[in-house]
Amino acid sequence: MYNIHTHPGLRDEDVCNGLLPGGIIKAIRSDVGFFMLEKFPFGSDSFKRMIVMAKMCRNNDAQGMFNVLKAEYPTDKTIFVAHAVDMENMGGGNAKRPYWEQLVELNDLKNNNPGQVIPFIHIDTRRENYYELFKWAMDNDWGGVKLYPPMGKFPFDEEFDKVFDDCERLNKPVLAHCTAGNPICWKGSRRALKLLLEQCKVPVDWKKSNKDLCAYFTHPENYKWVFAKHPKLKVCLAHFGRENEWDKIILGMLEQYQGLYIDISYSLYDEKRWPNLLILLRTNPTFRTRCLFGSDWYLDLAEGQEKQFSKNLRATLGEELWEQITVINPKHYLYS
Repeated sequence: MYNIHTHPGLRDEDVCNGLLPGGIIKAIRSDVGFFMLEKFPFGSDSFKRMIVMAKMCRNNDAQGMFNVLKAEYPTDKTIFVAHAVDMENMGGGNAKRPYWEQLVELNDLKNNNPGQVIPFIHIDTRRENYYELFKWAMDNDWGGVKLYPPMGKFPFDEEFDKVFDDCERLNKPVLAHCTAGNPICWKGSRRALKLLLEQCKVPVDWKKSNKDLCAYFTHPENYKWVFAKHPKLKVCLAHFGRENEWDKIILGMLEQYQGLYIDISYSLYDEKRWPNLLILLRTNPTFRTRCLFGSDWYLDLAEGQEKQFSKNLRATLGEELWEQITVINPKHYLYS
């Protein structure tokens, strides 16, 4: 089986210092600071979830995290897509370690666990050498490309064209974050955000908060312009299943674009959403062939246990649909 969405290479050193206010990220990195934050939690639910996730990535390398992840699944029978994340261009300052070091560690993880890890490289075209990094990843047999639009970059930006051209030629897929209101978004100034949004294809409601404005970068309809220029590209929109307006839009787009897929990572940790997933898989033939299983590990740890999530979902869907979303569809997305 395949888990299409995991993050075993994302360490605390890869998080930009400005992701959380008040120097909290720096505190999480220190033993004393983390002890205080863990023992005396405060703030929003988002902050408390961040502490749970920090337990995994603090003082743990990619191999150590991967050992924890693979223990939650059938031994040596699960293949994991591992996504790099580049946070240094989202207006939140620098990360503690250079992005290149994260990529090298993920490449080592792939080589040291043959047949079990498929890394995707996060491409942000604001990084000066983004195309050289992309070519390096493809030369090293990486599986595809990760996009994170709410950091402040539209997927239809022409700077992505040569990357997408190569993805079409090399048959490499793209996976893009696709939910609104995520805390991992543009952290820079309002003025800079307005400049970034000048490319927006629809009118912008400037009354919204910076975090809510970042949904314009992330909106699924942005990919209509991507497919207009790159009709053979395969794109997976991550985190489907929240039963909102975006889900309705994506369901319509699945009928229009043969290269469009979705994954159910993180969103489907809420068991109340499982009946809707089951209905879609049983009644919508297009959805049934484009739905991919993913968990968003370890970012999902605040929501529950990985093994229990996958086992319970498998029992709910039954073996035929489980094989469809964990074996048949991922193979088609990754290789066909």
